[in-house]
Amino acid sequence: MQRKIIQHSPTSLGMSLPSKWIHNWNLKKGDTINILENKGVLEITADNFKPIEKKATIDVQQYGRLIRRKFNNLSKQGYEEITVNYRNEKELESIKGTLKTEATMFEMVKKTENHAVFRAITEISKEEFDNIFNRILFIFKEEIQKSIEYLRTQEFALLSDILELDASINRLAHLCQRSINRRSFEEASCMQYTFLWFIEKASNNFKYFANLKPKSVSKATESFSIAVLENVMLLMDSCLKYDTHNTIRFYESQKILAKKGSRMISQKNHSEHLLLHTMLSLNEASVYLLSLSFDINPRSPRAEE
Repeated sequence: MQRKIIQHSPTSLGMSLPSKWIHNWNLKKGDTINILENKGVLEITADNFKPIEKKATIDVQQYGRLIRRKFNNLSKQGYEEITVNYRNEKELESIKGTLKTEATMFEMVKKTENHAVFRAITEISKEEFDNIFNRILFIFKEEIQKSIEYLRTQEFALLSDILELDASINRLAHLCQRSINRRSFEEASCMQYTFLWFIEKASNNFKYFANLKPKSVSKATESFSIAVLENVMLLMDSCLKYDTHNTIRFYESQKILAKKGSRMISQKNHSEHLLLHTMLSLNEASVYLLSLSFDINPRSPRAEE
């Protein structure tokens, strides 16, 4: 995007602002904007203005069984109001379900025979975002701890705890992703969003683990699984408080575990293949989290500019 400089007076120059940006921030003649010079770049912000509300209408007949995913997608994009057209009450069940598990900031505020209006009634602040982000990391660590404990004790009550922890990560990640999309662009926000998406995907491995209910696991598979889990714990600790030694140690161990797990799959009986695949999937996902963690951890080393 380019703009021509306009002569306003003998001592001042100016330019026009993009109409789309003005519309998004609901600006009008006479409003004040903030201009900051940062390393040769002019940053123009409208922090004191509320952007125009985002509203959407979706039809259950169009999306069918995907209506819940579409609703969650709009929520994460930052929409304040979502109208759902439906034919019968049963079609709203999946939407009502996500209000309890993921899109918890929404409530049904209006309902007629053919459509229901859902509106976001709560949002999180920047400070709350930081606390929730860290809380997700601690919950992920708790999933690791309970998985290790289960492998050592075969206590089935731990599997229910793991499923509840995974549900908590889904809910809190949704909150944070919505918050990122609702605020103006900030450094590392894209990386934070991707990190949240990946940690949610990585957490799915604990859900698969719990649903698998592994029992009578061989010592070799138990030892390998615990080694993967303890190695991922190193990464989580480094995400919370960066440590170069532990991060390198995690990375080197991850490569060794990937090769070992592949060899074991080719040798082990069928009953342990699913458990080994789950651990290898977690092992692989952790590498992507490592790559993203450099940009979301304020204590990690920064490249010189």
